[in-house]
Amino acid sequence: MNSHFQPTYKRALILKSLRKLSKYNPTAEDIRNLIQERGFDIGLSTVYRNLNTLEKLGIVKKRKLGTEAARYYLVDRKGS
Repeated sequence: MNSHFQPTYKRALILKSLRKLSKYNPTAEDIRNLIQERGFDIGLSTVYRNLNTLEKLGIVKKRKLGTEAARYYLVDRKGS
């Protein structure tokens, strides 16, 4: 893992949600909704900001097709 990675509670919630929703390659809004359904307060901008950081660190990849919302997925240990 990158030496600049700073684990935070909200990043942990986002990563846990990504794992739970991994079959669907969720959008940032899907992730936020799941976190809020679990009773945690998190804003959509916080989810986007953390997903961007996780993408820069190589932990998450973003897939955007056409005008659809970007979808996110965890990078496997082999980097794909």
